[in-house]
Amino acid sequence: MSKKLSVFKVIELYKESLQAVHSPEQWKYLFNHLNTGFLRFVATGMGFKRQGSQGKMTKHDTQRAWDFFRNLSSDRLMEIEDALYRGYDLLNPPQASRNTYGAAVKGCLKWTQAEGFYPGSGSDDWEQKCAPRMHQGRGGIAEMRLTERRGRYPQYGLRPEELTATQQQNEAAFRTFYSGYCRPRNLVKTLEASSIDIYLEQSRLFLGFFKNVYQPGIPEEQLNFDLLLPKVSEEDLEDLSRRETRKLWQEGIDQTDDWVMAYQQYINEFCGSFSPHTWAGKESALLAIAKFQYRTLVSRRQDFYQIPMITHLQDQCSATEVLREQWRRTKKSVVKQEDKWPDPVLGETALETLYKEVTEPLRLEARPHNSRKQIRARTSIAKSTFIFLFWYLLTTFPPRRQEDYRETRIALSCPIKKPEEVPVHGLYLPPIEFKHRKKNRNGQLADNCLSRVYKHAGKNYPEGVYVIDFNDYKTDGFYGRQTFIIPNRLFSDNLTFYDYMDRWLFGEWMQTKSVKAEVYRGWQREFLGKRMLLITAGRMDFDPKDHHQPLEDEVGEQYIWGYWWVKPRAGNKFCDSNLARSFSTLAHRLMKTPKRPTPHTLRYIWATWAFQKGLSDRQLESLAYMMGHSLETLKRMYDRSTHEDKIRPIQAAIDEVLLRDLEDVHSMAQAAFSLSEMTMMAKGLSQEERQQLIQQLLNDEPSDI
Repeated sequence: MSKKLSVFKVIELYKESLQAVHSPEQWKYLFNHLNTGFLRFVATGMGFKRQGSQGKMTKHDTQRAWDFFRNLSSDRLMEIEDALYRGYDLLNPPQASRNTYGAAVKGCLKWTQAEGFYPGSGSDDWEQKCAPRMHQGRGGIAEMRLTERRGRYPQYGLRPEELTATQQQNEAAFRTFYSGYCRPRNLVKTLEASSIDIYLEQSRLFLGFFKNVYQPGIPEEQLNFDLLLPKVSEEDLEDLSRRETRKLWQEGIDQTDDWVMAYQQYINEFCGSFSPHTWAGKESALLAIAKFQYRTLVSRRQDFYQIPMITHLQDQCSATEVLREQWRRTKKSVVKQEDKWPDPVLGETALETLYKEVTEPLRLEARPHNSRKQIRARTSIAKSTFIFLFWYLLTTFPPRRQEDYRETRIALSCPIKKPEEVPVHGLYLPPIEFKHRKKNRNGQLADNCLSRVYKHAGKNYPEGVYVIDFNDYKTDGFYGRQTFIIPNRLFSDNLTFYDYMDRWLFGEWMQTKSVKAEVYRGWQREFLGKRMLLITAGRMDFDPKDHHQPLEDEVGEQYIWGYWWVKPRAGNKFCDSNLARSFSTLAHRLMKTPKRPTPHTLRYIWATWAFQKGLSDRQLESLAYMMGHSLETLKRMYDRSTHEDKIRPIQAAIDEVLLRDLEDVHSMAQAAFSLSEMTMMAKGLSQEERQQLIQQLLNDEPSDI
């Protein structure tokens, strides 16, 4: 239990808060009135006896009075107002003095109540302020395997340091070839750096397979692209007949097929890799290497398809694509999808289950206090804030590809002159300046950027908005640049989503009576002069590996930017696997039925939710747009609606339309009378009523009969 502060310490803290919000002249004025009020009237009313005269207090009496307050616990603060009036009665000051010094003392008491020093003022419902105990005890996610494979993947690929000088040159030339900086231009489709990296990683797996499995002991100097695809030059073909040319190519095709089939068998048996999606990636890499190998034989892009090796590999890719499409259509997968997919209760979707069982509990875990009412460690608060933010985004905002979030950048340097629309005390995260942003070879933006601004698309936002700017190479040709405002939402405890975003990016201060607190003099006007404690610096608590770029026009100055999400404690950028594993671990820990969804699983869950809820085509198009792909892709690849989901709309239509119409026809038939029944009814009419009926039938007009 923390030690109680003395009344003297509380008065000193109040003086510090006054000094922070008033000019030196005002503070001196208030300081003197406060001292007189406590030393002369409150101390006397609480039983303090002066040794000198009843006039001006001597230095000795002043020191004794402050010692008197040092020995009073803050629990005695509730007695001070009564002591003030007793001091008035004993010393009988004029009314003006009572008003002046009484206002100073009462101002201090009001401040102690607001700060939580006053007895009873800190008795809020702590259950609503503290993070619950974390649910533990399910073990690691490694125990919940998603495939039938057991054991670790064999490490058979070449490491970068094992590459020969020849292969290093090949890789550098390959990168140049697919970056668009080669002649003739437009010979192949320009690839992004990330795609080139993937292809080169696959080539190292191929070469590692040769070295460690297929041909152990092969001389290292042979480990290059020529080993995968025999190189053929114009000189090799120059003096050959057509028959000899076909034979040369066929020998190369047979040689390539031999190792490719052996490699496919190896990854099936020892890596448990049976998916055509995995194999398609490897075939695409091999086809890309083939075009690089035979680039000297062509002058136009279409000439590639006159080369037998390339047409053969293209046929293999087409056959695999047919199998991939079959797997997509039948929802077949090597991974046990049921272990990645939530088990919603009746009437609830998987998306709603994830929010209820994972996202909201993570928000509660992000509270600054633990279950013992203690302020948590700064890094713990920052980590739980990041985790909640990422989960919240993926469960309430149509999820992009994981790479889009990992690559999003933020500016850490601000312009010297603040834009006019930014409030004096507003939090401002400017967009990264254009000259410091990543661009493609055509000079167009090729990165993602997050900003917190007060004017966007010509519209002012007094409270500010978070804007994310996507320039994804996969969607650039389809949609172009996409910019979205991240919606701010209010939670049940009156915090907002932006409060958590601000905590992650700017840090957070908390009002407290801790002795470690300091008088706040920062940018948030509502905290000025209050005792505050920096409980987290957000991402900065992890010492992020931010990027510093020298400014060309200013010697010694740097422009700084960093990544939106950084790994807790490590501070560097997330990679695909560790972000997915962190995401799955949390779901496994919190869900009632342990599951292992990944960020990519959320794309399937969102698409399925849209179809389960029966969204209109217009709404589906909007969802596809925000997810960064076409409506066709949303339906063909991401929809995981069950058999019951698919037949439910037509069953409802049958019940509401067809069967209802049939019931109406049946009711009308039951209401009709036969001729004999109408005759019997007519016999029961009087003579006058019969005449009216006959006249009515002849006139065919309504009657009151």
